[in-house]
Amino acid sequence: MDRFSADLDRQLGVWLRDEATARASAGLIEAVFARTSQTRQARRPWSLGLGGGQWLPRLAPVLGGAAVAVIVLAIGVSVLQPRTGPGGTPTPGPSPSVRAVSTPQAALLGNASALRLPLGNDFAPIDVVGAFDSIWVAGIHADQVRRLDPTTMAEVARIDVTGPAWFLEADGALWVTQQVGVGLTRIDPDANTVVGHVGDVPPCGAPVFALGSIWASACDAGVYLRIDPATTAITDTIPAQGHRWVVFAAGDLITLGTDGLARLDPAARMFTGVPGSLGGDAELIGSDGATVWLRLGNDVVRIDPSDGHTVATFPYSSASSVTFSNGHAWLSVNFVGIVEIDLATNTVMRTIPLPAADITREVGSALWTTDFTNADLWRIEP
Repeated sequence: MDRFSADLDRQLGVWLRDEATARASAGLIEAVFARTSQTRQARRPWSLGLGGGQWLPRLAPVLGGAAVAVIVLAIGVSVLQPRTGPGGTPTPGPSPSVRAVSTPQAALLGNASALRLPLGNDFAPIDVVGAFDSIWVAGIHADQVRRLDPTTMAEVARIDVTGPAWFLEADGALWVTQQVGVGLTRIDPDANTVVGHVGDVPPCGAPVFALGSIWASACDAGVYLRIDPATTAITDTIPAQGHRWVVFAAGDLITLGTDGLARLDPAARMFTGVPGSLGGDAELIGSDGATVWLRLGNDVVRIDPSDGHTVATFPYSSASSVTFSNGHAWLSVNFVGIVEIDLATNTVMRTIPLPAADITREVGSALWTTDFTNADLWRIEP
């Protein structure tokens, strides 16, 4: 079964690095994400067959002619047509240097009031984060990070970064992965400028801050990078031994291999399998600090890494990501919406309907959600 996550990271990275003489067109990358979303939705029999992808963006692509698709959103009358020419040949999108001026548009998502901010067709947002009294959103097509006012959604700054995807706050700075490039970029939030870069291998998924270091999985290179955020230096490069992704849970660095979950011992630079945990085609999509969350087949599975037992199972085959705050999980599920889950009881509390949802973060009293497919950022008052 085709998947999003690290397979997409690796294949996009390999393809783009092979294109040594020309920058990949935004249209082609968009087609890849669209096609992978289509394969992800194929798991659900009633699926419309096309959706957004994350992170951040997580849908393995088919690098070929782009399927021509039209999505009519259930909200309003927004219509998306991927940029393709006759026969599905990708055509160039608008230049990322073109500044799209947009105004937030009011909408009602079920009982929740919301504002939709169009970011421009060239943007393709993956991760969004609240940090330094602002909202930051990564645009992988536009090679750009945008900083927004959390109250008005007004743009504060634009920072040029090659293919930005996943954010991490560490050492008084904002870090972002170069998902179609290599390494991580450090952004100074006071000056709104890039002040450092580390790593010469393509990242795979979101980095984490743990044990005083930044940890980044690099699937192509088959290694994990340990980074000192203060010096912007790599302090160790650990062979991955077939593992990928990394989260921090129950005091340990947790990774995923073909045999299931594993603990990474930084001192020994070795992996120890978690007995009884799930492996195979699973994808490690997050940690709430105590347990880890996997996407496996048609379900999202919550697992205790101390002994590998399954805590809960949620029937969402098209889940793209999960984030956590204030005792609950926010599961972004394409063609379903944003699913709120109580971590104490594993109860689904509600679903905020949204046809394409990729990454959702709770910042203050609002939810912020990226929609890669339609190049939108949502601010939702739940």
